[in-house]
Amino acid sequence: MPGHSESDLKTELIKSCRKAGAYARRIEDQYAVGILDMVIVFPGEPVVFAEGKIMRTGFIRPTERQFLEGDKIQKLQNSNVLAVLIGWREQRMYVGGWGEQLSMSQCLAQGEETYGQLLKRWLNNGRFAQPSSS
Repeated sequence: MPGHSESDLKTELIKSCRKAGAYARRIEDQYAVGILDMVIVFPGEPVVFAEGKIMRTGFIRPTERQFLEGDKIQKLQNSNVLAVLIGWREQRMYVGGWGEQLSMSQCLAQGEETYGQLLKRWLNNGRFAQPSSS
């Protein structure tokens, strides 16, 4: 079971993706404000730039600078690169497209699967249903 801090949850996601066969790395952004947290690539799937947040409310919200960075990725309109928001609420993971904020209902929620399996399921089933910014 992963720990409760955002850092612990991101580490668990990266480990889980690697176990599922992905290339996965965290990006430490102490000196690069706005850079998204993680790069994850499953074989045959697009490169995912992901921002992970603990959801204290029912929403995932990147910072203003993170939103702008992810928006640049999305504006490439390249099916081989995606910006993704990932949120955790009570250690349950939620995955959605890119936006200024996503509600839990706009995301794919974790079932009886690992974090990596959920992200792979989202890539296979839901990545083209990008929510609008709100």
